Amino acid sequence: MVDIICKECGRKFDKEKSFHGHLRSHNMDVQKYYEVHCPRYDWWDGSLIKFKNKEHYFSENFNSRSNLLSWLTKKATPEEAKIYSIELLKQRKEEKGLIYAPDFVYLKSLFIPSIDYYEKYQGGYNKVAESIGLQPRYNYEAKITVKAVENSGLTIHTDSREQKALSFTSPTVKNTLNFGDYGCNGTYFSNVWVDRKEISDFVSSLSSGYERIIREIERAKEQGAYLIFACERPLKEALAIEYLPFLHTQCTSSFIFHRIRDLLQKYNHLQFCFCSGRQHLSHTIEQIFLMQGTVKTLDLQYYITKGLL
Repeated sequence: MVDIICKECGRKFDKEKSFHGHLRSHNMDVQKYYEVHCPRYDWWDGSLIKFKNKEHYFSENFNSRSNLLSWLTKKATPEEAKIYSIELLKQRKEEKGLIYAPDFVYLKSLFIPSIDYYEKYQGGYNKVAESIGLQPRYNYEAKITVKAVENSGLTIHTDSREQKALSFTSPTVKNTLNFGDYGCNGTYFSNVWVDRKEISDFVSSLSSGYERIIREIERAKEQGAYLIFACERPLKEALAIEYLPFLHTQCTSSFIFHRIRDLLQKYNHLQFCFCSGRQHLSHTIEQIFLMQGTVKTLDLQYYITKGLL
């Protein structure tokens, strides 16, 4: 084992834990020590990398996603940007044993370029994913159009246990559903179900209610059903739950989205999407059912963010 040498006094340690404890003798914590003796700077604006833990400090090159994107599109050469952006995906694949190409929500929760970036600058996200051995899950070249709801013949089924049912343009009926809160039958039935989540319910379902949501996902898998967990609030709020003044929770967004990423890789019959309020969610749900089985090939959050849903 390589000795760890304290750069303050030269003393040697064979264990990192004892070395970090020793730093107190210099009136230093771990963060201060590494910032003083191993400073690392953001590649875009030159600011000191924010210290969260040692692993993060030595692996990150940017303090924000916006700085990463700015560097890729404004500072790096095209070849540097290509190599770096693909390497980020490849590294994630190898570290986590990924099988499927991460979707829009997955990438947005990490310091990895968004799908928009790969589509615009690297010749297409699925092309990049396949080049490093990831299986594409969605079609990002699909041209979708909002379908007329009036006189479509769509009837939405609302679970009888739904406490705050949404209002729709389409007629609705109440039933006890096998999954989620909303479904449909008849012409538009494709075994697709939507589980509506308020932001507080979204957090609790992925924390204290995690086992229950796993059971629902497993039941859906057994019956060949496709589940969409749709939150009433935008993705940017879900990614910052600890800072929302109206939400009181001890959970962090990193904890919640870590679980989401795990679910998205373990199961290929579900996805998560985030809307701008109840009216937008109602509209999105109607479009989901009108698209029938096609929705299973679409990354909903990608199209929502682009303003197409």
